[in-house]
Amino acid sequence: MLPTLLDAAAVKALIPKLQVQPALREMFAELADGKAVQPPQSLTLFPSGKGDVINYQGVLEKHQVFGAKLSPYIAGEDSAI
Repeated sequence: MLPTLLDAAAVKALIPKLQVQPALREMFAELADGKAVQPPQSLTLFPSGKGDVINYQGVLEKHQVFGAKLSPYIAGEDSAI
């Protein structure tokens, strides 16, 4: 099965349907109890020095799920995009 990729508009449309606050509360409680893990973020610099990507990962054992967030910074000619 291929991963699902969503653009900003698709994510924005789904946010009202998600129960984000309860999920985050549960996740942080599980993290505090040692039942979830969130390793330190990792930083990958672009070879050209014109950007980077920060990776955030985590595992919530109770629900047998994992997640990753990629947070890119790409320098443009006039500003970051």
